[in-house]
Amino acid sequence: MPHSIDIVSSITSTDVLVIIGTKAQLHLFDIKKQINIPDLEWNTIINRTNGGLRGQVLTTFVGTRRLFVVTLPHSYSRHNSPSCAWAIPSLLRSIGGADIGIISLAEPDQIAATAYAVARAFPLFNKKTSEKRKETIQLLFKNGQSSFPIQVGLNAVRQAAKYTEMPTNLFGVQEFIDEAKRISDQFGATLEIIQGEELKNRGFGGVWNVGKAAKEPPALIILSWTPDTFQRSIAIVGKGIIYDTGGLSLKSKTGMPGMKRDMAGAAVVLSVFEAAIQLDCSHKLTAILAVAENAIGPKALRPDDIITMYSGKTVEINNTDAEGRLVLADGVAFAAQDIKATEIIDIATLTGASAVAIGKNMGAMCSNSEHLEQIFIDLSKQAGEPLFPIPYAPELFKLEFNSSIADMKNSVKDRANAQASCAAQFIANHLPATQPQWLHIDMSGPTKVGGRATGFGTGALLHFILKR
Repeated sequence: MPHSIDIVSSITSTDVLVIIGTKAQLHLFDIKKQINIPDLEWNTIINRTNGGLRGQVLTTFVGTRRLFVVTLPHSYSRHNSPSCAWAIPSLLRSIGGADIGIISLAEPDQIAATAYAVARAFPLFNKKTSEKRKETIQLLFKNGQSSFPIQVGLNAVRQAAKYTEMPTNLFGVQEFIDEAKRISDQFGATLEIIQGEELKNRGFGGVWNVGKAAKEPPALIILSWTPDTFQRSIAIVGKGIIYDTGGLSLKSKTGMPGMKRDMAGAAVVLSVFEAAIQLDCSHKLTAILAVAENAIGPKALRPDDIITMYSGKTVEINNTDAEGRLVLADGVAFAAQDIKATEIIDIATLTGASAVAIGKNMGAMCSNSEHLEQIFIDLSKQAGEPLFPIPYAPELFKLEFNSSIADMKNSVKDRANAQASCAAQFIANHLPATQPQWLHIDMSGPTKVGGRATGFGTGALLHFILKR
């Protein structure tokens, strides 16, 4: 059964005790206040600690209680998070037990990132029939408290990962709608659902055409939170491709498995929205989920089709497997034109090229605002979800989409020319001339680690909304 994870001020007796920190922190830690381990045995463990590049786990028994000592990597680069959060999930996943106490020695400014990393180590979704026990985790931060409400953030990370991990037969379009209704009813948010033929009639050509061949009709799900007074209007837009076959540009038998996670962006947006309004977000916040299944059938979108987007621009389809940008472009255009948001953030598993460019542990971001970009560089490190900027250069990348019969094609001419930036540029092509501040996050690389969804992006986006 899934673990519950609770932030506590003291740890009661548990079957398993975990101490996690850097080598220097572990050497200074007074273990006697937590467990009665002989000095010689503790010193032997401490002298063996070596975080190296990936971290280390040492274990022993103290009576009937299992003790794990987790040493974090000894260094980090300027582009990475000081928390070494990237290493924590894999280090903790080998640890099991009915009741686990985790003591983190993280410094106060690294507590949030550490909490989110711990959340990733113990996923909520599990359909194994052999695992029936209810497991609990107590998480204690020894060096103070975070200024950020980390329990809500931790829960949001786990929830986003759960949505992402669930297969399409258990979590599809209707389940997204049901969760949006639950949040609306529970917290008083405004909910609008545009679904099926109504998408077509109202001009959402991207979302409609991508999802029209599927059994479940596509939907644009719009949740809004409007305080009595506010200064900022933020829209967060998530790609929600509940399954991506590639459409008629069909994926291979090895390329298709795992495409249940192509809705990770919408999963993050939904979880962040719920967490933000739980914490009485002081800004106008709009969550836009573009949800569709890219399926094959008699109604499927074809290469060579020309569709009209919500922006009013026409797109010649040359690759039905470049569908995420179509639904996102509609969502972003709606956020700009109808919501009139001053800051628009879209998040998606958009291109494998982003992971090729910057690796699997970081998300890529592309923005028309240097100010917004720098904010996300800083906040994403604090959340342990580092984002790295890729070029924003419309003058270089718009030409990749040239069409002789429409305003643009949906896929690039040259796949070796900054694909991740080009995909982001396609979305930006649908912003109005008076552009709001816009930032695109492509998290294809870090969305899963060790075969499990991570909820990556939840912390960074939540910190952006609440910490400014």
